Amino acid sequence: MAKSVEMTNHVETAALGSFDPDHLKDSVREMLVSMEALEREVFIKTLEYEMLRSGLSIRTYLIPLGIGAECAEDLTPNEVGHLIRFFRINVPKAMSAVVRVLAGCLGSRDRKRPDDRMVG
Repeated sequence: MAKSVEMTNHVETAALGSFDPDHLKDSVREMLVSMEALEREVFIKTLEYEMLRSGLSIRTYLIPLGIGAECAEDLTPNEVGHLIRFFRINVPKAMSAVVRVLAGCLGSRDRKRPDDRMVG
């Protein structure tokens, strides 16, 4: 089971790695803008947690990227997009955390609105 999950994360990370970094940044920003404030907060906290699980800290990257937020919770959608773009280009180790968060976010959106998918 663990190997299956690990392989799925590897495949998803590779697929996300083929995204243009600027397109990824814009997509993440748009997704966060469309979320309710609580959803956005959960997304950012989950990203921070997943980064820590990968042995990385979001805070390490804020100042060097010119992001004035003191902690992850203070990030704007544009800053989160910029951070993920940076990870995509420069920190491949972080992408497994990004994939887990995005997969969880997209999965929860699908579970919340099953009727929307059937209407056509």
